[in-house]
Amino acid sequence: DRSVSRGLGDVYKRQVKYQAILHKRYPTQNFLEKKPIEFLTNIGAFQYDYSDERKLKLTLGGLLFFGKYNAIISRIPHYHVDFFDKRGNNERWSDRISSGDFDFPDLNLFNYYTLVLEKLLSSIERPFKFEDKSITRKAYSELDVALRETFVNMITHADYLSNTTALIVEIHDPYYIFTNPGICLLYTSDAAD
Repeated sequence: DRSVSRGLGDVYKRQVKYQAILHKRYPTQNFLEKKPIEFLTNIGAFQYDYSDERKLKLTLGGLLFFGKYNAIISRIPHYHVDFFDKRGNNERWSDRISSGDFDFPDLNLFNYYTLVLEKLLSSIERPFKFEDKSITRKAYSELDVALRETFVNMITHADYLSNTTALIVEIHDPYYIFTNPGICLLYTSDAAD
């Protein structure tokens, strides 16, 4: 991760929600008790720049994940994330989430992930079933896991410094398309297996 000379003011306040998510998953780490800058340093969103008098600086990953949209495009002018729901008989799309849109003013990667994952998971038809010998409704399917994993991989393996930094998720009938500027780490023959 390259360091970016930006302050805490360029980090969108969604880090509080991320702290809660990490606390739920790792309760012994006491993430909720940490001050914002301490938390962000612990997860690598900020780091000390030893070549610049040990100044604490926002990393590129921290900017992308928690940054405000204008701060992100000042460093990565080609940054763009998009989601389209193209199911049905619409000529274009029935639902869209897009960076640069006034409906989503600070669409960093964490906000994008949160909003789009909800759309992806709600696109799955869920028959009502109980867990075996339980009164708990069955919550997850293999498709839930596959969509989440594919979406995370699309975000993680994108080349954000390329001249075409568009992450695009599309829902169609009956398939999904995930596009990112990056290279496949598998050979085509391995991916087909």
